[in-house]
Amino acid sequence: MPTAVTESADGRASPARLPTRERLAMTAEGLRIELTGSWRLAADRHSFMRLALDALGYRAQRVVRIGDRAQHHRVRFKDGTELTYRLNRGDVRAIGEVWMSEAYRLPFEIRPRNIIDVGANIGVASVWLIGRYGGSRVVAVEPAPDNAELARLNLERNRITAEVVQAAIGPRAGTARFGLNSNSTLGRIEDEGIEVDLVTPQSLVDRFPAQERIDLVKIDVEGAEQELFEGDLGWLARVDCLVVELHADRIDCDAVISTLTSEGFSHVPIGEDNKYRGLADVMVAFRRT
Repeated sequence: MPTAVTESADGRASPARLPTRERLAMTAEGLRIELTGSWRLAADRHSFMRLALDALGYRAQRVVRIGDRAQHHRVRFKDGTELTYRLNRGDVRAIGEVWMSEAYRLPFEIRPRNIIDVGANIGVASVWLIGRYGGSRVVAVEPAPDNAELARLNLERNRITAEVVQAAIGPRAGTARFGLNSNSTLGRIEDEGIEVDLVTPQSLVDRFPAQERIDLVKIDVEGAEQELFEGDLGWLARVDCLVVELHADRIDCDAVISTLTSEGFSHVPIGEDNKYRGLADVMVAFRRT
């Protein structure tokens, strides 16, 4: 059996021992989801072709450079949503994961007013969450400057009241080095990279009026999530629900789940049918009991 390098939909390469037939089947299933998802979502022929071709182009980028990865592409969905993204593996896969596979679909119904999106990337999850569950205000946190710029554009274009905080998140305020990645979803805090501000979860909660609850916090920070739940947890007192992508190859998932459970939340695995999930990724939802 050959050793293969498989790839999750966010573009993360993961070593695995898979037969050629199984790898081909995974690729075929991914293409099916992307083509049917493009048809289901697109408001017009142009948007369908744009989504479908970019999904194919994303896969071809594994072996050859295609087009200008910084060029903006714009599509319209049947529900009136407009998204701008780049021909970047991370951007294209984020749309697939969030909009086509609905990775953030919660196992319970909520009607949120206030949402915090940590690791917002280009804003596609914020836009999807507002469209799916409602909400009146989003605070979106994204350290990569180009990603943050697109997040602002997508939130503004979809008439969402939002504040984009260009920073990384950590247990203490300060600065850190953030390693950018050619795949827009894979940047992370490292020893080298651009200098970015660090903001705390409490500082994000404090951006909302003191008498208001934070109905939903979404967190996807490429392995930095464990630190957030090892420091001051006072901010959780105002939070009702969380949806968190845990990276089992970098953190102790059980420890995070145990911490949140001890803070009065029940947890439920979600996204089990998410074809874009990495081999070590675990998506979980938490709701205050």
